[in-house]
Amino acid sequence: GGGHGGKAAQHISVSAKFREQLASLMRLLSETQPTFVRCIKPNRLKAPCLFDGPMIELQLRCSGVVAAVKISQSGYPTRLTFGEVHARYWPLL
Repeated sequence: GGGHGGKAAQHISVSAKFREQLASLMRLLSETQPTFVRCIKPNRLKAPCLFDGPMIELQLRCSGVVAAVKISQSGYPTRLTFGEVHARYWPLL
């Protein structure tokens, strides 16, 4: 039928869509206890039961896992709550 407003009413700018999605994500994060999963490829072939130690170590170093483990072993807390992250980094959001 003859909708009211046509394409202009249906058009949403990229910026508006981004703000909408960011607000939705922030609501979701504020309601959950997020955890982070890092996927490590065991070998270049992605074959089961085949582990390439140097490749795995490089991935762990590049993803920050090795640094986080060293910080944790030093006794420093490494986990922040969502509220702490938001309070610290809100200007970037």
